[in-house]
Amino acid sequence: MKGLALNVVWALIIAIASVLVFLLLVTGFFKNVANWFYCDVYIKIVNFFTGSEMASIPDICKPFYQQPRIESIKDTDNKIFSRKLSAYIIACWQDAETRGFYESHPCYELKLSGNVENVSEENVTYILIKEDHCRSIENSDYGCGVNNQIIWSIDGDVSLEEENISDAINNCTTPSSLSLDETMIPSVVGIKTKIQLKNFLANDVPVKICASLSQCNGWEYNNSTDEVSFSIDSTIYSYKIDLVISYLEKEGLIRSVIEDQKILLVEYNGPKEAVEVIG
Repeated sequence: MKGLALNVVWALIIAIASVLVFLLLVTGFFKNVANWFYCDVYIKIVNFFTGSEMASIPDICKPFYQQPRIESIKDTDNKIFSRKLSAYIIACWQDAETRGFYESHPCYELKLSGNVENVSEENVTYILIKEDHCRSIENSDYGCGVNNQIIWSIDGDVSLEEENISDAINNCTTPSSLSLDETMIPSVVGIKTKIQLKNFLANDVPVKICASLSQCNGWEYNNSTDEVSFSIDSTIYSYKIDLVISYLEKEGLIRSVIEDQKILLVEYNGPKEAVEVIG
């Protein structure tokens, strides 16, 4: 009986501790970590394990001031699906402009039938270029206007080498290239997915780059804009992780497509002033 009582006490302690940690994650210093785990990772787990009729985005991923509209896309053909997805992206963008609601907020929760014919960011942008002429929204990653207003947060497989990373960063750094080479990039062994690559570009890569440049006075990662900045002498050099990843995707080193996902979230990303597709 005494042992049972102790077990109950320990269970209560663990439960209370879990609630406190959860509240800390949601409301305190680690809010961004909580959002990443409960939203991005949750959606990927749902897409992997459940059928579309069961998939649903948890309320914690939906800000209280706006709930996403739930829509279904039953089409699986690449062109038809790309056209419909581009329409939802445009609608999300125009809604933010019309209402002047530029805080981050979800627009659409899209339920899919699965087995989509490998829709990529390039496919969606092709529809914009051919049918909309990039008048409603731009996506400079793939030659649609001058602004990067579509963020493609669809996870994918990665196959690259250190030289690929240095080339991509050299091409995406402003105001000019840092003239990096593969020796200034950490080992990419173990980087197998797009999510891993994003974390790699935000942390491991800038640490080694700054250590490799004698003039580097420090570096900083902006979580809101996904931008890494270096202070070198009296100049600030920076690269946006979204642009680096898009460069690698265009080089065929990342396969980031919609194919067997059951659910997508289309949301307005305030800090990046873009519409983000998450899945």
